[in-house]
Amino acid sequence: MKKNINIDKCIFCEIISKKNRNNVIFENDYVIVLLDIFPASDGHLLIIPKYCAPNILELPENYLIAVAKAQKIMAGLIMTKFSPKGLNFLNNFNSIAGQAINHYHLHLIPKYEKNFGLITTLKSNPSSTSKLKNIYEKLTE
Repeated sequence: MKKNINIDKCIFCEIISKKNRNNVIFENDYVIVLLDIFPASDGHLLIIPKYCAPNILELPENYLIAVAKAQKIMAGLIMTKFSPKGLNFLNNFNSIAGQAINHYHLHLIPKYEKNFGLITTLKSNPSSTSKLKNIYEKLTE
């Protein structure tokens, strides 16, 4: 298993290295799951791979698979223990998208009420047929 930990500059790497182990819910060789200390709602968890990559594009596939498996296990745990009406899964990619810690991680945020917890508001206008066609062509060329 390849390790890439930076305990001098990354708070998540510091947690992984056992210097600070508060609120750990689950752990295996590839991921650690802990309570978010700034929760959007009760039961808000972070799934953090034990590989310091800034984003999903740089995360090795075996760690990404482990994140997905932990996501399924933790979603089941949250639904069983807290009975929320739903869950939000959130990953912010780069600071413009809200990423505050430069270590890939996934938020699991229980949703109890429509206007409480993570609130998503998409501000957009319908695309024209020609614009959609151009985007489609760019993505499939």
